[in-house]
Amino acid sequence: MMFYSIPDILVTVIRSKNGLLDLDIQPYGFRGIRVRSRVSEGKLLDKNKALQEKLYEIRGDLDSIDRLSWQHVDKSLRDIDIRGHQFIHLLFRDDLVKVQKVFRRAMRGLNGLGGIRGYAGWDCRSQRIPSVEIRSRPEHSIPFEIMPILDLSPMPVIDSRPELAKAAMRFPGFAMAISRSVERRDRMWAGPIECPGRLPLKYFCDAKLPGVNDEIGYLSIRLKKEIEFDGPWPDDSVMSKEFADILWSHLVDPRRSFLGRDHAVGPVFHFSCHCDQDGDSSEDCLLTFGSRGNKQEFRVRLGELISRHVRSSLNRVRSEDLPLLFLNACGSAAIAPSGVAELVDFFLGVGGGGAIGCIASMPSRFASWFTKAFYRHFVNGHNLGESLYKAKWQLLSRKRNPLGILYVAYANSRMEVNFGQPGNLGNRNGRRRGP
Repeated sequence: MMFYSIPDILVTVIRSKNGLLDLDIQPYGFRGIRVRSRVSEGKLLDKNKALQEKLYEIRGDLDSIDRLSWQHVDKSLRDIDIRGHQFIHLLFRDDLVKVQKVFRRAMRGLNGLGGIRGYAGWDCRSQRIPSVEIRSRPEHSIPFEIMPILDLSPMPVIDSRPELAKAAMRFPGFAMAISRSVERRDRMWAGPIECPGRLPLKYFCDAKLPGVNDEIGYLSIRLKKEIEFDGPWPDDSVMSKEFADILWSHLVDPRRSFLGRDHAVGPVFHFSCHCDQDGDSSEDCLLTFGSRGNKQEFRVRLGELISRHVRSSLNRVRSEDLPLLFLNACGSAAIAPSGVAELVDFFLGVGGGGAIGCIASMPSRFASWFTKAFYRHFVNGHNLGESLYKAKWQLLSRKRNPLGILYVAYANSRMEVNFGQPGNLGNRNGRRRGP
């Protein structure tokens, strides 16, 4: 398997002295360009908010575990393509030809579509997936995944698998392994997750969400040889007044299991919960959890967690103790555009090594399918970037559902699980059937 230590293309979003946003686009081994977008921070936030509202409409038509019709996938990809073109025009305008030239030149030899080979012929184990790293502040988040920079021609009618693959490959979210960096980039975990046995996974959830029980069964039973499942939490013993304290205690002492014993290595934190907005600020981002039995509901604001972190006298958690957070949240269109990025920034501030989130909230049933697909690849020999890439294509090819494009990694794409005893841990060749 081939890894990349340096991205093929590095995109840095910079706030210039006049308050507008510039983009530095630097391909590896070639001369880059500086794009002066003439876009203010406020205008970008407004455009991101409008995008989230539109994506919320689109996802409503795609909340299904059944295979979608060609008409559904054609309409949804066209809607995404339109929104992506709007951001391209907003950010690049007169520099579009130069930007596209940089991308095509950097990815020459890796592609067939002026950029990328089709998925059908792609083998992650022998060929390197093109990589892009995007560096920006949380409030400067750009939906690069949906911007069809590789192919600006009119989208063909999608009525077959070849046409679906061709249409999808114009989007960086399907064509590349994309990682995002926020301000605390230096704290991201770069090494493998060393596991002498199974990979510990602490599962936090809102038990009322459709798909949660399916996730729990898959992670705790189907992948029990690879994953040491800890949870679900909260359980029926948790009281509302103590919920935030307990959640915080697990963030600052991540190796402590829900049963009180310590995990041998730092666990992955997986959040399957509801995410909403209760105010205008990103700190008003509200996470909702719930127990399975008495169906209690527990809510915590990002601002409350940030306050606890500021007041805490504890030393910062080591990233190897908390290597990865998977924030798989459903919710409403009211979430602030920078809300997920702010959550990630907080997580890295506590000491986390990286995170996976979404550009927009996910339908819970699709989120469950994506969860299963991602972890199946992640514990069977693929690194984080490859696992996200393969999960997106698996849901697109099997279910004709393109929502996987909205998943983003605020983490090192090379992160992988290194099992110390692979002979005792089942299939490691990535060929397991399912989910």
